[in-house]
This record gives sequence, C-alpha cells and structure tokens, in this order.
Amino acid sequence: AAWRENWEASDVLIEGDDEAQRAIRFNLFQALAAAPRQDDRISIPAKTLSGFGYRGHVFWDTEIFIVPFLTLTQPDLARNLLMYRYHTLPGARRKAANSGYEGAMYAWESAATGDETTPRWVPLADGELLRIWCGDIELHITTDVAYAAWNYWQTTGDDDWMRRYGAEIFLDTAIFWASRVEENAELGCYEIRDIIGPDEYHEHVDNNAFTNRMIQWHLETAQEVLAWLRREDPARAAELEHQLDLTPPRLNRWADIAGHMLVLHDPESGLFEQFEGFFDLPDINLADYEPRTRSMQSILSVEGANQRQVLKQPDVLALLYMLPDDY
Repeated sequence: AAWRENWEASDVLIEGDDEAQRAIRFNLFQALAAAPRQDDRISIPAKTLSGFGYRGHVFWDTEIFIVPFLTLTQPDLARNLLMYRYHTLPGARRKAANSGYEGAMYAWESAATGDETTPRWVPLADGELLRIWCGDIELHITTDVAYAAWNYWQTTGDDDWMRRYGAEIFLDTAIFWASRVEENAELGCYEIRDIIGPDEYHEHVDNNAFTNRMIQWHLETAQEVLAWLRREDPARAAELEHQLDLTPPRLNRWADIAGHMLVLHDPESGLFEQFEGFFDLPDINLADYEPRTRSMQSILSVEGANQRQVLKQPDVLALLYMLPDDY
C-alpha cells in the first residue's frame, strides 16, 4: 500500500519508449526508497541506498536534482530534506568560521553534523595520492541549498516553513557570500577567485559563471526574503536581524555586491564563458575517443582535462536550467 501511494504520487509515464520508462522508474525507485519519511535530520546521499560509494555523504545533487521533483510530487519529503539542511546549519557555520569567513558555508560532502567530510586525499589505482579540492573550493553548494529552499517555498506556498526555518538558511548563507567575494577596484566589480564550479574537471578557476551568477541571485533574493519576513512576521524578522547581525551596512553591501558582481556573459552573443580563460583552452572532438569505457579525465590525466575544453558535469547549462527566465 505504501509503495502504491508512492507510485501514484510520483510516477512518470513515458509513451513509446519502454527502455526510457524502465530507466525512469528505476531512478524513481532509488530516490523514493532513500527519501526520509519519519526523520528530518537525514537526507538522500549521492549514491542513495545502492552502495557504499561516498560513504553515504550528501552533495548538492539532492537539492538540485531530487528536491525539485519531490517538491512537485511529495512536498512533505522535500520539506524533510530541506530540514536536514536547517539542522546542519551549525556545521555550516563551523566550516565558514574555520575557513576564515562569516555566516554559514555548507559542506561539499555532508553527513550527520553538517561538518565537512570530503576527504583531502584519495589513492589512485597506481597507489599515487590525488588531492581532492572540492571540500575547500567547490563553494556553489551553499547557494544550491538556498535555491532549493526558495524553489520549495515558491512552489508550495509553505510560509510557515520559510518563516521558521528557510529564512535563516537563506540569510546566513548570504552573509557567507558577502564575506567570501573579493572586490576588484580596478574593474569596479566583485569576483570569486580560485574555485571549482559544477564542472569538476577544471580546478582553481577564477570567476566561474555559474557560481558568480548564482551568488548574485542569492544576494538579490535574500533581500526579498527579508523584506517579506518584515511584512509578514516582524517579530521573527527582528529576531533574525539581531541573531545574524543584519545591520544596514551589511544589507547595503549585499545590494552593492549583487549590483556589481562579475558575470562572464556577453549580452550581444548571449555566450557565457565558463570561467576566465575557458575559451582559450584547446577544444577536443569526443568522437575521436570512442569507443571508450573510461572517463575523459582518466584518458587525458587530471591536468590534461584541466587544460582542455572538456567537461565532467554541465556548468553553464546548469545555470540556464536553474534560472530559465533570465536568459
């Protein structure tokens, strides 16, 4: 009976393609089986319940690829997943403080407490150790959580959740971004240097378009959230303003950053450059490497992939997916 209710709420029907139908139902089963129903202090790990990969850690994939679907089909489950991020705010605050920043900075790999659990080194097949930078400089997870909270609220109209929990997530993560951006006085803008965007083949890049544009969106929307809270629940707004030290100078800085954030977008052509210098990298023809059973990084080497226009994950496309009305 429980699974019948699951399928009635969340099934996706694809006509004329039996293979695609089986595939989507397999994926739906994995997500629904892993979704927490009785506990809002856990989330769906990157490998769901299918294996030991990533040791059950939670990534941005949950907020960007799973929460939006559940928001539309089983919003109570989406709420539980977002509550996990509320309960792990203390861990996000510890990570920000330990990194020299303010506010809440969510872990790239998160577990029970929200503290960073990304390994710094992993062994390769030949025994060599590979430095993993994601826990240090893949920062977009923080705005991904806020984005999922916003999407849930806008879709469900769950004002009670936003008032009690979501606003605090949104505002404290905005505080982090305002402490992380760097001012470029020469260009008259704000930027983010030495990061990893959604595409993990390219590390230590400057001004990743996805990250910078989502920071801009985050700071703009945080001001809207606070304005709404002041209207709808002045007492809760005053409580958070005191708790998070949301002074007029801090809020003015948010507006200044949002208005002057560097985004590598050419309005005439509509092209985004994924990060500074991406268009200068040599392109490759993926068809030349077919058939293949290994990743392009394993074929080209870590540095080889880093120095070519080859992607592990969608990056600019992810931005267009998340802000479809803006471009």
